[in-house]
Amino acid sequence: MKKNLMRAFPLALALVAALSFSSHAGELVIQPNKQNVVASRLAGIWRLDAELSKRLISDEQKLSKVDAMGQVYFQDQPEMTLEIPEKYEESLADKQIYMAGLMGFGGEEFPFILIEHDGNPHVVFFHERDGEPMGDAESFNVMLAPASDGTNDILLLGGDFNNQPFMAFQRQEGTERPQLQ
Repeated sequence: MKKNLMRAFPLALALVAALSFSSHAGELVIQPNKQNVVASRLAGIWRLDAELSKRLISDEQKLSKVDAMGQVYFQDQPEMTLEIPEKYEESLADKQIYMAGLMGFGGEEFPFILIEHDGNPHVVFFHERDGEPMGDAESFNVMLAPASDGTNDILLLGGDFNNQPFMAFQRQEGTERPQLQ
């Protein structure tokens, strides 16, 4: 009996670990919705539309940041939800996740999720803090105006509150993400 118990112990540990992992992953599940305009068309490379962005932003200091932005990309990778640390579970518990993946801008790449927050499509991205790869989270509102020809779609990236102007981007041809410089 002792031998059977000893053989069963590693199996029980594996089962407990799997259940713990699945409960963590189970709370952060992507619930895609083909009618969600942003989630259905966000993936791709977007180049700054400087002219439209300058119409939206009047502050000279913020305009210099717009010029430095250049391009941004979003890549759909649903498995990124498995990487999100447990410390974010409580704040994300009541949020529907429409998309997850990697986004890049400014020569860096970040894991992200697309949620709804206060009625708005909202991107939450994670970055390193104190040696922890996903130690901090930042966010911003996002809007997308689809065109009849997808290459003319317009992506609008704002701040994390509704009192901040948006930057405008146009879809760049191709779906491959750019090489980081």
